[in-house]
Amino acid sequence: MVSELYEILDRKDSAANFLVKLAEQISRNNWLAAMFLERAAFKYLQLGMHRKFAFFTAQAAMNYNVANRSDYAINCY
Repeated sequence: MVSELYEILDRKDSAANFLVKLAEQISRNNWLAAMFLERAAFKYLQLGMHRKFAFFTAQAAMNYNVANRSDYAINCY
């Protein structure tokens, strides 16, 4: 919800940073952390930050792989 609020305020960079911090806080739940990292990656893509998009998409893929969701991991890679 906070991420969506940032987006309404046209602060996509803050929304992406919030999602990354949230993923770090819940790193014990790989499935949920991967979803937050993937969402943050797409926000970075909207900002034109292609390297950060690639980095966080790869991070999401690794978390999906640890959570035994190789189908989602392949999609991210």
